[in-house]
Amino acid sequence: MDINDLILEYDAKTLNVKLLAENYEWETVSGNVIDYPKIDIPNDLKEIILPTNFSALLRNVAFAICDDPKMRDLNSLCLDINKNFFKGLRLIATDRTRLSCASAELVTEESLQFIIPKNSVLDLIKLEPQSLLYNDDPNKIYFKLRAQKSEENLIFQTNGQFYLLVYWMTF
Repeated sequence: MDINDLILEYDAKTLNVKLLAENYEWETVSGNVIDYPKIDIPNDLKEIILPTNFSALLRNVAFAICDDPKMRDLNSLCLDINKNFFKGLRLIATDRTRLSCASAELVTEESLQFIIPKNSVLDLIKLEPQSLLYNDDPNKIYFKLRAQKSEENLIFQTNGQFYLLVYWMTF
């Protein structure tokens, strides 16, 4: 099945959303726009301004993220922000054969580590984030985006600013 085989329909009068496929039949979940959850950004978020070449840094390490679904611990990238590290920001990925690391200057008083799933890394490469927002919840981070590049990406808008929410589920 190709992405061109799928059709997303939105009826503004009834606020219904439908997913259709020309050559395939299956039960799909359709619904009303107001049934979808509203995403609000918490008020207690701290912000770290990312380097302007952050997307390029992600691109330099993304190739080493593991594709094997059996090794889910390696299917992501480690974002390490450390005030004691000589550059401040490190991105690290491995697939057990290759190890890739990129670093950049980042002035911060924080020491944090986040795990970013591969699909989110690929979205971030395209979306060019300008800053990272976080709070005490270690499983959620927000990336403030420079501009909306595409309607295909899972982004949301609050007060005229676009964001990508990265949620890491622990098992």
